[in-house]
Amino acid sequence: MKKGWLKIYLVKFNDLPLFDPSLWPRREMLSRLTGSMICMAFIVHRILRFFHYTGDSSPLIRKIPDIAAGKLSLLDLHLDITDFQWIMWFLIWVIETCIFAGYILGFLSRKNDGGLAKGFMEVAFPFIVAVLPIIITLTPMNFRDIWPFLIQFIDNSLSNRNVLGVNLKALLFHSWESAFFLFIATITCGGVINLTGLLTLRKAFTIMSEARVLVRRGIFSLVRHPLYTGQAVTFFGYLMFHLYWYTFVFYILFILGQYYRARIEENKLMNAFPEYASYMQSTGMFFPKITRSKSHSTI
Repeated sequence: MKKGWLKIYLVKFNDLPLFDPSLWPRREMLSRLTGSMICMAFIVHRILRFFHYTGDSSPLIRKIPDIAAGKLSLLDLHLDITDFQWIMWFLIWVIETCIFAGYILGFLSRKNDGGLAKGFMEVAFPFIVAVLPIIITLTPMNFRDIWPFLIQFIDNSLSNRNVLGVNLKALLFHSWESAFFLFIATITCGGVINLTGLLTLRKAFTIMSEARVLVRRGIFSLVRHPLYTGQAVTFFGYLMFHLYWYTFVFYILFILGQYYRARIEENKLMNAFPEYASYMQSTGMFFPKITRSKSHSTI
């Protein structure tokens, strides 16, 4: 069977001495320490630049001192669209900061590796894939520049479209504010899925392709890779705020990389846990199956 040209090219790096686990006898300790420190640095950075992530233009911010002093009741607040935008960005900030905290928890509490990651595809490839969507968020946000034109185009396209009696134009893209909240909700939903999967994973947490513990409870009883699903949803939302041709390419590469990364992990898990094959039959890879067989016992 012929392999894809990209796979053939990348696999050539597998035999590099750098990826030989025997050369890194303390790799687990180094991985835990390095990963925890990097995540902690991100948390500190997010705290110090809180208003960079949430924005500081909301009148709600200026009312906080009066609320804290008891001069203003929460019932007296009259929120406008700017306040709601700030609240949504704040919610995303909380969820994403909790995700970094969850990574630290995972690094510190995970079970010692029962199936060492070996070679480029199991050690380095997952990190490369994980970096791709971060590049998207580092580009200038052009939502206000590109979406008025796109909304006008969509608005014209949906003018006479109805689904089950609902006018799509009125429901989705009547103005840029509706698109804004739709994409914010997308980021939020993806973050919740990611955080839920991360907290459920705990002892099995890993970034490299390793077999630590087989988790089949909670959200993992529905899908085998909920973190990847959550990340795909989250960064799709971010893509809509940073929509360039090259960010679109990065996102497509990220999705393809996540799929191939998941396949590598599944091969690893099947070799380590014989019951993984039956688990695969009862669950979807990234989305729940419509019909599932009887639930398996959980670990």
